[in-house]
Formats: sequence, C-alpha cells, structure tokens
Amino acid sequence: MLDGGADWFLHHAGVCGRRDDTLDSLDLVVTDVMMPGADGPTLAQRMRAERPGLPILFVTGHAPGPALAGEAVLRKPFSLAELGDAILGRLGRTPQPLAAPAGNRLLSRLRKPVLREA
Repeated sequence: MLDGGADWFLHHAGVCGRRDDTLDSLDLVVTDVMMPGADGPTLAQRMRAERPGLPILFVTGHAPGPALAGEAVLRKPFSLAELGDAILGRLGRTPQPLAAPAGNRLLSRLRKPVLREA
C-alpha cells in the first residue's frame, strides 16, 4: 500500500486549525475518532468547511456514534489489507476481486456479492 503511488502527509491534530495550502492537495484524510486534545469529527468539520466533499475515513475502536452517521468508518483492530481496502474504497478505486482458480467452487461462491454483504 505504501508503495502504491500515494503521497503521504502526517498532520498532528493540535495544529489542524491553521490554514495552509496543504489542505488543497489532500485526496483523503484518515483520522482517529478520539485523539488527545481533539476529535476526528471536529477535525473533519473544520477541514470540510474549507474543502467541502473532502473524503474522510474515520478509524475507531468504539461503536460509531451519531456524529459518524453517513461517514466511512473502519473499526479497530484492522489489518493493513483492510486499511488499504478502506482507503481505496474512499478514493473510489476499489480493486476488482481476483478470479477464483478454475475448479475452486468454494472461492467462487465466497466471492459472490450476496455473501460479501452478509
């Protein structure tokens, strides 16, 4: 994922109130819901005031509350693969599932959308 052609930028929540040109160059924000001295929903609100429609992925170890209704939320703990899938999904670049090897009916059945949505 880190070698997938993405530029990464780390911004500490304590300085998120400062406006600079960095916000204009972001494709996606990944933020925790609860942080020392700040929270993800407030950070998202500030950033979207400057950049409406900015995709944001929230991560949390708690049940998402009303502040996250309609938002993309990834529950902790998660694997790097799950994080990668969530990031690609928020960017609208969800990869197509790999085709099951010939004769592997179990994999074919597991990859059906009906089972993945359950």
